[in-house]
Amino acid sequence: MNLRTVTPRALKLTASLTVAVAAFLAPIALLLVLFLQEQQKAIDFAQRELRGVEMAKAINEAGISLSQAMFQSETSGALTSQLFTSVSDLKRAQARYGNAFSTEATVEQVSEDLLEIAASGRAEIGPVNAIRSKLRTLTGQVGDASNLILDPELDSYYLMDLLIVRFPATQSILDAKAVAMGYFSSENKSNVATDGNELLRVSGGYRVAISQLEDSAASALRHSRTAERLGIFQSEFAEGIRALDRLDTYTRRLSGGSDTFEPKVAAALEWQARKQFHDVSLIVATELSRLLEERIVRLETARNQSLLATSILFTVALIFVFAFLRFRVTKPLKLLTQVAERFVSGDLSEETPLQERGDEVGALARAFERLRIDAAGRLEAEAERASAVAANKAKSSFLAIMSHELRTPLNAVIGYAEILEDDLQGANLAQSREDAARIKGAGKHLLGLINQILDLSKIEAGSMETEAIAYSPAAILQEVADIIRPILETNGNVLALQAAPIHHAFGDPTRLRQCLYNLASNAAKFTNQGVVSLELKQSGDYLLFQVKDTGICLTPEQVGRIFDPFVQADDSTTRKFGGTGLGLAITRKLARLMGGDVTVTSESGVGSIFELTILQYDEAHRANSLNVDHEPKAKDPAIAA
Repeated sequence: MNLRTVTPRALKLTASLTVAVAAFLAPIALLLVLFLQEQQKAIDFAQRELRGVEMAKAINEAGISLSQAMFQSETSGALTSQLFTSVSDLKRAQARYGNAFSTEATVEQVSEDLLEIAASGRAEIGPVNAIRSKLRTLTGQVGDASNLILDPELDSYYLMDLLIVRFPATQSILDAKAVAMGYFSSENKSNVATDGNELLRVSGGYRVAISQLEDSAASALRHSRTAERLGIFQSEFAEGIRALDRLDTYTRRLSGGSDTFEPKVAAALEWQARKQFHDVSLIVATELSRLLEERIVRLETARNQSLLATSILFTVALIFVFAFLRFRVTKPLKLLTQVAERFVSGDLSEETPLQERGDEVGALARAFERLRIDAAGRLEAEAERASAVAANKAKSSFLAIMSHELRTPLNAVIGYAEILEDDLQGANLAQSREDAARIKGAGKHLLGLINQILDLSKIEAGSMETEAIAYSPAAILQEVADIIRPILETNGNVLALQAAPIHHAFGDPTRLRQCLYNLASNAAKFTNQGVVSLELKQSGDYLLFQVKDTGICLTPEQVGRIFDPFVQADDSTTRKFGGTGLGLAITRKLARLMGGDVTVTSESGVGSIFELTILQYDEAHRANSLNVDHEPKAKDPAIAA
């Protein structure tokens, strides 16, 4: 019995619960989506209108630039670069807004015509009016494609009527007047298709267009919610009507023969009228942009509020559904989940609850109970097996290390003893002394290994004691430096010694010397062609010894276990450098017995730093013995590793 047999029942219950909740909430979600879609449509509608207004502004700028060119051509005979700027602005507006209105071809054609006039340096009424006609067509196309005429709110509807319908109609009347005045500007009247009476007919249509223009302007002001802000529009519009009246009066006098045609006067009157209505159209377009932007913000705020309100209702419905299901399904499943987590963590002591229920939750609980009983038996057998394997592995590792370390010096002792026996028979006394020295060294090495094991055993048994006698920390550090010098020279290392002049302390110099030797000899042994530094400092009530090297670096995982008994950095270290892995373990335990500790930091490519701290006793402690607990005592924060 395992979790795989229980999971399908839990999944079946979860699936049923999910279907029930989804069936309840799906209609609400559908209504929310439909409502938000309608609001988004209104926002998209207003955004499309805003793009149309911006495109219409660019078209009007092109028209006024063309009129300015016409005025300059009639008065000064030279054109400015304004036409090139208008073409750039028109193309930029097309690139930004026009793709949605399918105006690429018309904009390109108008741009070519404007550039042709700019290149010729002369604006003639025929080509100019042809371009004006295309611009009016372009304005109508943008108005239709951007839904400007279908604007749903009155405060902007009449402004859009002015921008898209009435202003272009007025421009059309001005164009007709300009063509009719060609009769008076022509030297050969027989080549002109119109005559002076055409101005009278145009003036009749002009009065109708002006009346409609004034009605639309009045309606725009009447329905505007910000009429006070359109005060400038009123004055500018009135000035535009007066400019149109001046032009109309002048053309009537021409038709009646009471005035003489002056090209510059006619061009100036026409330019004033066109410029004034361009300014009015710019005011209208700016106000429309502001109204549309405010409308978009208002619609987005309403959409967000609707979304928030619906979300709150949706959340309340969810809370109601889940509150209803909590006590019958969710809470029991949570309890069974806790049982499963206890099973995973290995706690199989408690009986599974809810077995008495007759529904799927009860069946799930009874399945868990069968799983618990089955797993308990397996875990007990597995724990016994793991314990036996661990004990056997530890024993094998210890025996493998110790058999190698003890056998090596014993072999040396036996071998050199045999050599010594042969040398003595041959009376080779010098060689005999060397062999005896080797036997002595091998014996000392073997004795050192045995002493390490005995020291560790004493510390673990709590029978290790330390002394409190006077000694010189600086002298001991110097002794250790002298002892390890042969090892340093063998590996081609350099020794750096930096000791503060601390010559009076109380403690156990023998154990301190043992700790320093273990750390320094390791640094010398594991460093090749590098630097080994020994330092002594005073830090509060503590002596701080630092052993630095530029040798083999330790990984974070190795740093975490290097002070464990019978452990070295890895197996390759044991094979290459030998050792039992007891030195650092004994060093840390002795340091803690002396009121301090040993820590290590290691950085790849830099080396390792071992810090040994020892509590320094003063004269008052001289009579006291140092028999301390095994755990490290509290240290000054200044020397914390």
